[in-house]
Amino acid sequence: MSFFDPESANFLDQCWELRRWSDGVRFLAHPLRSWLYRLRRRATARWRTGPQAVESRLEAPPLLCCDIAPVFGRLTTLPASIAGRDLIFRDADEQLRGWLRLAGGARRGDLNALDDMEDRHAYHRLYWAVRFARAAAFGHAHAAAGLVRQLETWMRLQGDLEPSALAAYTVAERIASLVETIFWIGHQSLSSLQILVPSIKRQIWKDAQHLSKNIEYGLGVHNHLLNNARGLYLAATTLLECDRSPEWKRQAFEIWDEYFPALVLCDGAFAEQSSHYHLLLCRTALEYCLAAYKSGHQLPGGFEEKAKAMFRLANDLLRPDGSIPRFGDNSPDGPIRELWGLLTAAYQHKLLNELPRHFIITPLTLYYGGTPYYRGRTELPTTTTDRTRLYSCGGYAFLRSADGSAEVAVHADPRAETRGHGDAGRGSFELWSRGNVLIREPGCFLSHSAKRAKWYRTGQAQNVTCIEGLAPAVASHDRARLPAWYGTGGGTWKVLSDLSLRFDCDAFRRIRADLGSSRTWTWTDEGSLRFEEWILGSGTVRFSSRLCLGDGNWGPLHWDLASGCGTIDWRGDGGKSARLVFRVPFGVTGTIEPGSFVPEYGVEKPARVIVLQGVQTLPFRWTMGCEFPRRVQSI
Repeated sequence: MSFFDPESANFLDQCWELRRWSDGVRFLAHPLRSWLYRLRRRATARWRTGPQAVESRLEAPPLLCCDIAPVFGRLTTLPASIAGRDLIFRDADEQLRGWLRLAGGARRGDLNALDDMEDRHAYHRLYWAVRFARAAAFGHAHAAAGLVRQLETWMRLQGDLEPSALAAYTVAERIASLVETIFWIGHQSLSSLQILVPSIKRQIWKDAQHLSKNIEYGLGVHNHLLNNARGLYLAATTLLECDRSPEWKRQAFEIWDEYFPALVLCDGAFAEQSSHYHLLLCRTALEYCLAAYKSGHQLPGGFEEKAKAMFRLANDLLRPDGSIPRFGDNSPDGPIRELWGLLTAAYQHKLLNELPRHFIITPLTLYYGGTPYYRGRTELPTTTTDRTRLYSCGGYAFLRSADGSAEVAVHADPRAETRGHGDAGRGSFELWSRGNVLIREPGCFLSHSAKRAKWYRTGQAQNVTCIEGLAPAVASHDRARLPAWYGTGGGTWKVLSDLSLRFDCDAFRRIRADLGSSRTWTWTDEGSLRFEEWILGSGTVRFSSRLCLGDGNWGPLHWDLASGCGTIDWRGDGGKSARLVFRVPFGVTGTIEPGSFVPEYGVEKPARVIVLQGVQTLPFRWTMGCEFPRRVQSI
């Protein structure tokens, strides 16, 4: 029995085989070195200070007026109706009852009861204040009073703010929340809340002072820097009467100009390998572009085209029903529905060149556009008719059925490195049909305090094949403790036709030099999806592959061991149905096991997972077909 997990055991085998003795010994000594490091930190903890928070807060704030300067546009009238109004009111009702939607769903607004640090960050980011302000602006009877009560309670805690409240990312998010809050207060229907504006602006001033001195450069090239710049720009534009406003704006543009181009790949994919974070950073990209347009600032060469490519990918990710496939980490900043309407705003500002597939007007649209009309657009809106979309740099691929009723989304980053918000699931995919997720990408936790956070980033939690227990990429938490020479294999994409794509992965070469895998997705002329995987090489391997069915209404799995054929049927509302048909080589068995998936940060739901496993002689292949009504074909 091995005392190491599969990745560690394989690494040590490679060290001894390649005679990299020092790397192997260093790895074995890592637990002792980590223990000594933690011991030393505890011993010196009393000499360390917290974040640099006090010095700026001791300064007297400038004289701040009650005027509310428009950041992205001034809103004069509200539309007669708004998408998601019932959800906005429901959020306000829950908050009035004391339940705040923090990072992981509804929680009591009691800091002492919050175990997950991300919940504590979310409380201090004041997302709940924005929810109250939006609801009040659209006529909720009690949201304004709730906003006053909760915000005054939070501000009374200023002398007792914990370190999480002073983290730069949290400070930047708090500035953004307060800026949008006074945007809604500025609307005439909330004139009774004008009394809050001076205290809110004082808080923005304090936070901008602190943020300007605590930019997160120590994280390297990371999305936090873009968020830091966002907070500085919003503060600068809101506090025009402040002498430091020009300095904050200059600092914001310097950070954006340097780091935004470095974090967006050539095809528009955000570099950190998360579909949710891609949508979230599209929001920041929109603010960056609008800020540059408003300020007469020259964007870095080619970045505007990159921003348009970002929104093009976002439009492929955000499906007509408002859902997205959950590749990589889920952000704790809020559920995906709080980004609805973003693509409509991007379309209005000509940063999205096709009609949003999820085309709705939300408060977010109004915040960025100021009007529900197409700003400056005279042409008829168009939407994509592409049946195949490939983003080969970021590894996102989309294949759609002829009638557009079903689509498969794939993520297989060709880069070897797994970034901090990514997972090891190269080639994991999700199948969506007419508002139903048939095959579900499980998604990931973000917080390290979650017990299974690391597990969700491994191949055991993705719709991928593992060989000898190893995923088709090295997970980020493993990469942090392994040398650069180990696990450098990546992959390549190939368009076979307008109905078919293939991803070839060579990451299994860290096991043996001749090992490889190839995954192909094809829509047939009859309208069925066909999936095929080849495992290439020589010798014998332990093989396992997983397919998460999520919480769909699937029946039992029927498996014929002799023929290597399995079938399982799905039934939906309105007579909708589908069938999965598996064909595997002799010796591979198919079973259903209990599993789970994460539809939003911190929200874990039970799922059924099909597991194929066995010992096989290479090369071999297995196939899966998804057949829809009246299109049943033999695979």
